[in-house]
Amino acid sequence: MALARLSVLQAELGITTTVAATDNVLKSLLGQASIYANNHTGRILESTAYTEELYRGTGRNLLWLNQFPVTT
Repeated sequence: MALARLSVLQAELGITTTVAATDNVLKSLLGQASIYANNHTGRILESTAYTEELYRGTGRNLLWLNQFPVTT
């Protein structure tokens, strides 16, 4: 999944007409840019559900999460 929507990229580039071939190229570029950003940061930047993480408490009021930001 790309980090940005095709419609947002088209608006930023000033593209007002839809051409299937152009859309496919832009979708590919969005996907490649997303992969690059994930690899560069060492994180998964797309919204992802993490349900199997277990944290051992220290008795303090702080909990450092492995993944952030937290969304609901």
